[in-house]
Amino acid sequence: MAALISIDDAKVWLSQTKAPITTIEDELAEQLSTTVVGAVSARYSTDTWLDEFTTPLLIRRIISMFYAGYYYHRTFSNDSEPGAYGDRLLADAQTLLNGIVDGTIDIPSDVSIPVVTSMATPTIAPELVDTDPVFSMSQVF
Repeated sequence: MAALISIDDAKVWLSQTKAPITTIEDELAEQLSTTVVGAVSARYSTDTWLDEFTTPLLIRRIISMFYAGYYYHRTFSNDSEPGAYGDRLLADAQTLLNGIVDGTIDIPSDVSIPVVTSMATPTIAPELVDTDPVFSMSQVF
């Protein structure tokens, strides 16, 4: 299975000053993708989840939280307290995954990514020309 997350998905969870990340390790991302998809496949059809564009956002978030948690642990494994934040990411991801598996959390069905093709003209409220101004500069109350 291909990795279902992008570098941008992982960067969301990592401080770029403390734990900078520039690329995704494909093997780890693929392993985590397989694990998460395997867990939810009993409740959802996952056949169309082929990449980051076809995978539901919630699933990408869970995979990227696992990825960031493991990345954080590996980066700081030599420190005296390597991973309170990494532990938190892993625990939160597992909680979300458990919720999907046990049915208390549903995956939204819309996985489409809106594409902006043109900028709309802003709507501006009509000026109130028939009334006296409510406020003016240099007015003393």
